[in-house]
Parts: sequence; structure tokens; C-alpha cells
Amino acid sequence: MSDRVSNRDIVRALYTPEDDGYFMCRLCFVRRKQARGTGMSNLVEHVHRAHADSYEEEVRRILKREGTLDVFMKVDEFALLVYHWIDWCVEENRELSFCEKPKTRKYSNLKPICAKTLKKYMLALEEVVQARIKAQLSGKRIGFSWMPTSNDVERLFSRAGLVFSSLRRAMAPTTLETILFLNYNRVWWDASAVAEAIERTKRKAANARKRQRSEVL
Repeated sequence: MSDRVSNRDIVRALYTPEDDGYFMCRLCFVRRKQARGTGMSNLVEHVHRAHADSYEEEVRRILKREGTLDVFMKVDEFALLVYHWIDWCVEENRELSFCEKPKTRKYSNLKPICAKTLKKYMLALEEVVQARIKAQLSGKRIGFSWMPTSNDVERLFSRAGLVFSSLRRAMAPTTLETILFLNYNRVWWDASAVAEAIERTKRKAANARKRQRSEVL
């Protein structure tokens, strides 16, 4: 890849198109209109101005994740199904029960899944992402101190406000925290991470059964 990412890659990686003609920035959730006759300049200008220090690294991470077919070839059909449902709920701020709604199942090409299963693997995915971030930062000296008025803090609260939508006010606080964590760290997980989360869940269940049998004996 060249030293600088192209405008097309910036828009492809960092924006989510919405039904009303707007595009939502995946880094800060600002909505921008792609002005007629200006190409992608309105969208790219926001990224250059608001995310000058971080956007190139984010673009490369996202394109690497989404452009690698091996990620999807190495996981089974069920892991892909769970990945797509989690991605849908996290990226579009959907409530977990969204996957069980009759209209969702009627108009979606995805196979059905229950909210309980979705939540179980979403929580497991959070653990996988935490482990990946920990491994990436291992051995590095990092200071975790931010000014309350910094762009990073404002971006966090902006995302938190969107995640804590009216549809999710009945959720347990821990579930909301998980969704916000996955949303904010979207570049760290893909289908392979979901497959790893599923395997971890299976191993935990198997170990729990072994402990129960040993206690009975």
C-alpha cells in the first residue's frame, strides 16, 4: 500500500452509508452529507480535520480486516452467522432482541438466531478483543490520561450517547458496556475473533461439566 491512503479508501473504510443520503463516520459518529457534484470531498474533509492523527492507521486496519478473504475462509458457517448478527447490532445500534423480530427474520437473508445466544457470544467476543489489545500493548509504556475536553473524550461520550439509545434503555449496564466497547474497538474484531469467542465458550462449558461430574463423584 502507498504511504498515503486514497480518498476512496477513506470513505469505504471510515463511513457507513445511511438510508437518508447521509454517511456516518465510524470514528466519531458524525453524520455528513455527500454534497452533489463534490465527489467525496465533504466526507474526506471531515476525516482530515477531525482525525488527522489517527485516520490512516484506522483505514489500513479496517481495509486489512475487511479485504482479507482468509478471515472468512478459516471460520465455519455458524461463526460467520454470529459475526454478521453482532456486526449488524453493534454497527447500527440495534437492540439484541432485534434478531428475534418477525420483520427482521422475514426480510433478512441471515439465518435466525436468538437474543440469548447473541448476547452470550457478544460477551465472549469482548474477552477476545480485550486479550488482543492486551497482547498488542504488552511491553509498551502507555499513559492513560486524557483532558476532559479532548477530542478522544468527546468522541467516547458521543458514541456512548448513540449506543445508549431509547431502544436499549432496558438493557443491563454490563451489556451496554460490552456493546460500547465493541463499537469503540471495531477495528480489533472480525469473523476470526468471533470464531475464537465461540471456541472459548465451548471450552468453558466443557470444563464446567467436568467440574460438576467430579463433584458428584
